Amino acid sequence: MLKTKIRFLYRITICLENKFNMQSKLTKNQVSHASDPKSWPFVSTSELSVLEDNLGQERAIEALNFGMNMSHDGYHLFAFGSSTLSMREFLVRKLTAHCANLQKVKDWCYVYNFNDPDFPEAIALPVGQGRELRNQMESLIKDLRQRIPALFESADYRDQRQILDSELLDWQKKGLEVLVEEAKNHGLGLKQTATGYVFTALTDDKPMSEVEFDALPEVQKSQLVEQGELLNSRLVEFLNEGINKERELKAKVQQLHKEMVTFSVGHLFNEIRNCFIALPEVVSFLDSVEADVILNADAFHQVTRIDGVRYVRLIENNSFDSEIFGRYRINLFVDNSRITGAPIIELDHPTYTNLVGQIGQVPQGGGWSTNFSLVRAGALQKANSGYLILNAEKILMNSHAWEALKRALRTRHASIEPLVQNTGNTDFSGLRPNPIPLDVKVVLYGSRYTYHLLAQFDSEFSRLFKVPVEFQQKISRDYKAEILFARLVATQIRELNLREFSRDGVASVLDFCLRRGGDATKIFLEIDFLRDVLREADFAAGPEVPIIERMHVTKAMLSRERRHDLVRERLLDDFKRKILVVETSGRRVGQVNGLSMVEQANFVFARPLRITSAVSLGNGEIVDLESLADLGGPIYSKSVLVLTSFMRARYSLDVPFSIAASLGFDQSYTEVEGDSASAAELLALLSAVGEVPLAQNWAVTGTVNAHGEILAVGGVNEKVEGFYDLCQSRILTGDQGVIIPRSNIEHLMLREDVVLAIEQNQFHVVAVDHIDDCIEVLSGMSAGVIDMNGQFPQGSFNFEVFSSLVVYAQTWAVWTKPIEVIPEMNVPENTKHKHSVSH
Repeated sequence: MLKTKIRFLYRITICLENKFNMQSKLTKNQVSHASDPKSWPFVSTSELSVLEDNLGQERAIEALNFGMNMSHDGYHLFAFGSSTLSMREFLVRKLTAHCANLQKVKDWCYVYNFNDPDFPEAIALPVGQGRELRNQMESLIKDLRQRIPALFESADYRDQRQILDSELLDWQKKGLEVLVEEAKNHGLGLKQTATGYVFTALTDDKPMSEVEFDALPEVQKSQLVEQGELLNSRLVEFLNEGINKERELKAKVQQLHKEMVTFSVGHLFNEIRNCFIALPEVVSFLDSVEADVILNADAFHQVTRIDGVRYVRLIENNSFDSEIFGRYRINLFVDNSRITGAPIIELDHPTYTNLVGQIGQVPQGGGWSTNFSLVRAGALQKANSGYLILNAEKILMNSHAWEALKRALRTRHASIEPLVQNTGNTDFSGLRPNPIPLDVKVVLYGSRYTYHLLAQFDSEFSRLFKVPVEFQQKISRDYKAEILFARLVATQIRELNLREFSRDGVASVLDFCLRRGGDATKIFLEIDFLRDVLREADFAAGPEVPIIERMHVTKAMLSRERRHDLVRERLLDDFKRKILVVETSGRRVGQVNGLSMVEQANFVFARPLRITSAVSLGNGEIVDLESLADLGGPIYSKSVLVLTSFMRARYSLDVPFSIAASLGFDQSYTEVEGDSASAAELLALLSAVGEVPLAQNWAVTGTVNAHGEILAVGGVNEKVEGFYDLCQSRILTGDQGVIIPRSNIEHLMLREDVVLAIEQNQFHVVAVDHIDDCIEVLSGMSAGVIDMNGQFPQGSFNFEVFSSLVVYAQTWAVWTKPIEVIPEMNVPENTKHKHSVSH
């Protein structure tokens, strides 16, 4: 018994506390916390200075400065907030200022690898030196094209080459003459055929015919054959020696080429070496080029003979230029000669190839070919030693690009690999450029949802992006903040090249930003929305107005609303035609008007809807019809469970909870999520249980907890205005209104027409703290406070509900237990209920 009284005492305390926070009808000043610009120290925005930093982003600036100056691995940045456009502009502005004085940037070139052409070599040079090297190599190639062919056409070269060629020819002539003379002494002659040299028998210094040879005595024929074999072996030795002589000649010719080419163009290479003497990799490349030029000197000319005359001419065709001169050229892979400080690269379309670069291919002979000059840099290489800015949502849409980015940041190298490698297809290029060392700071920007999603599901993300740069969406509203906001407006006006705004015009813009943020105590800082308001107000004013006033801002916002509210108009029309049924007068049992948010791309409004409840005898289950139909989200389903907890805690401490109840939204065909209708649902349920009719000229919004406290909800302005629009479309009776949580008062920034109706007592907004406050407004009855005996006052709303639950419990006991074991129950006196049973 003591335990029961303690529990009742707790409930009494809760109820009494709520009596001190009775419902209150709000005044004009409470439903619209509009700006009062009279004390602002300016007349128009022309008097205000530019705001250098984004308003209220001190935390983001601090994080950004930390990330920019932290040089250790993994301290890349992720900026997140509500407006990607304003974040991007902020990041670019801050990074530009930071990078202006950074001087660690380099140029990068890819050059031909003479040892392994499939692996082009990467060379780093000081800024501007890459372009200089490329230009000097182009000049060198031009000189080579002129000097080397001229060298081979010179008399000096022809004379020395002729001497070398003559030596071989003289040796060949003398050797053959010796063989011919010896053969002649033995009656044989040397004959040249298409397949080589052969020895034949002679008669009168002329070759014998086969008939003549066959007519010879056998001894003579045998001697001729034997002598021919000996001479033939001598001939083979002579020819083999001739091959060696030709090799010696070729070596002498190459030495001649080396000496003459070195003499002709060696000083050109020395001039370039002297320019890049401090860069060993460049000097090594120049040495390789010079050696290749000497080795392939013959490729710079070809020999033709016309009428026995020897001509030398330069080969000039595309294949020659690509094969020979092409490998001497410089692929200026990353050229930073035109930037000041460190590079800032923003990649708007982060595909795999745009991010990491690509190896180009050109058609050749019915197929495709490639070389080091077709290697192209991606954003990673271009941003090396600087910053790369990426939209997180866009790069996540390209999974290969996202994985490549993480791999590059993890290994600190930028590799160019054909995408076909990563997709499992065959890569025929064979080219693998050597990766370059990567020293880049990546800055992602996106939504809070994206940031937390990556942090939760991508294990590498948190190790690579350790610096969150969180942009504040709202700042506290006070006099100083309002002046700063006015300066922000002035800054945006000048950036957008718009007309100046008056003080009242700025106040109107501020009011619309407060409405957009849904909180009159916080200034909403979405720059995209602010710019839209300013541009549209400037347009709405027309060309003749010198300064933008409040009426122009209001006109622009009404026009903006009209462009987006076709769906709302159609819903109102359906309400007028009673296709959608929501009553705004009369009283009903188990029926309460709720308010549901409808979110479109650029417009949010509230739709009134009817919430109904039906109750029958049962085992204490409250059924959520939306969830049963797979239309209820998890938060909504939780709110229904809270209602069950409230009912059991208030009415069923000593009485079995013996009802089966249902809750549903009439004419709702889309998914229901959120708990802002839980107060309205509880009222409908209580009305159905106690069979007490509730007023239909009110709509209710608010979340209720297990103790019956009404908690704040979102979209309170839209919800009040949604029910007002419905009532106004019919007729304002003067007793209609919306019940809201008291904690939502500071969020109110209602439209001017709604504020006027409230001021004229044509419409009302009532703020409450507890479900009992709602009960008294809707039922017209006292809610009733439980006493120490567990009794609610007769005639109170809670008395009716509790009485019904007792009767339900008695009836349930009759149907489920033998008569002799039914316990005595504490039934309120004078209880009359249509569900009463006698036993």
